Amino acid sequence: RNRLLQQSIAKQNEIKKCLKEYNDKRCIIFTWYEKTAESLNIPFYHSKCKTKDSLDKFNNLEFNHLALAVKGQIGATYKNLDVVILSNFVTDSAKNQQGLTRSSIKDYGDKVSKFVIICTNTPSEIKKLNKTLIEFDKNKINYKYK
Repeated sequence: RNRLLQQSIAKQNEIKKCLKEYNDKRCIIFTWYEKTAESLNIPFYHSKCKTKDSLDKFNNLEFNHLALAVKGQIGATYKNLDVVILSNFVTDSAKNQQGLTRSSIKDYGDKVSKFVIICTNTPSEIKKLNKTLIEFDKNKINYKYK
């Protein structure tokens, strides 16, 4: 069931809508599966990539969008981000939190990244989302349901 949720075509379509909306913004997309990252038709990085070319080019501001699978979520800091899209959640909420926290580092002026969270209404995903967001200030979170 988890795999079906994480590879949801509806979620992929929502991500693609966001990428169109934020076409000219620096945007990083956290997915869980390599297949999902690759299916978005943008540069991607995951543990099966033979080189870090797309990750390095993104960090050097050579392009604006990058899709990450699990490997890119942990232990890396991304700067100059306008939008962070979280479309899938791992069971370990600390890993989800780490990806969001490292992406929210303010690296110039009073810049604030926008977070877009794409979540189904299934109890398992809502539970993971709530665990992920537990450390974040709830007054700064605006929910939009579709």
